[in-house]
Amino acid sequence: MNFTLFDWAILFLYLAFSVFIGIRAKKYVEDMEAYFVAGRRVRVALGSATLIATEIGIVTFMYLGEIGYLTGFSSFVLGVIGAVAFLIIGKTGFIVSRLRKLKVITIPEFYELRYSKGVRLLGAIILFMGGVLNMGVFLKFDGLFLGEVMGFGVSRDVLFIIMTVMLIIVISYTVLGGMFSVIITDFMQFIVLSFGMFITTFFILKSVNLSDVAHAVLNYYGEEGINPVLNSRFGWKFLLWMLIASVTTSGLWQPVTSKSLSAEDEIVGRKIFTYTGLTLAGRYMIPMFWLVSHRINQKREDINQLKPQPPWSH
Repeated sequence: MNFTLFDWAILFLYLAFSVFIGIRAKKYVEDMEAYFVAGRRVRVALGSATLIATEIGIVTFMYLGEIGYLTGFSSFVLGVIGAVAFLIIGKTGFIVSRLRKLKVITIPEFYELRYSKGVRLLGAIILFMGGVLNMGVFLKFDGLFLGEVMGFGVSRDVLFIIMTVMLIIVISYTVLGGMFSVIITDFMQFIVLSFGMFITTFFILKSVNLSDVAHAVLNYYGEEGINPVLNSRFGWKFLLWMLIASVTTSGLWQPVTSKSLSAEDEIVGRKIFTYTGLTLAGRYMIPMFWLVSHRINQKREDINQLKPQPPWSH
């Protein structure tokens, strides 16, 4: 087991506080609007913090780090695309402004206003299935990560227990407090993740030289590590598709759109997307940079091991 008593104390207190917040938030739930969109009382600062937390977590760190490890600085373009997509929505109000003006609570509700109950039902089923599949993958990877970090391994039984505990905790505070508890716990997550990213980046920058890293990327990855258009994993068609998909999914993905629907008014909803977009590129690039630096250090160690050693070194 890798966890010390201190680690368990931190984990227990954080989870207990999350459930406590859910119970406390319940008293603010007065009606359906309060439950699903926090009574439309969310302001810019809190809305931006919760949306930022929605966009990054354990799994996000893992897959962003992996793509950075595989493609070098070319991966940074994904952060730029994500930031551009959010800024487009924030500046134009694409999709979200109209939804906010209509005072809908969910996206399927708009489908009924625009089309029919049948379309609303179909849209709700598609969103539900997409959410289950998406969150199911995230839940499993969270379980794998926690199993390894805690030292329990990743056997089927261990994974089942960890996933079950996480589900019970999240469902309990979400069901009790609705969007109020989601926003508050998202804000807690934002604080913890921001602090963790700062500390991790600080120690990595102490051990690497940015100029050396830039030269090493070009040497180890070649031009593909710098130019995403030339990178075999990207290319201009993929990047164009990512931009279109980022704009549309950011405007129509309920966990993201709900932050705008919970805002005080349309202007606040747009500002939440704008301010989130201004930070998104950096939040993507930081985990990518961690693993780029790690791979470069690995390659240097491999090269040093292959170098012939002088006889007096033995």
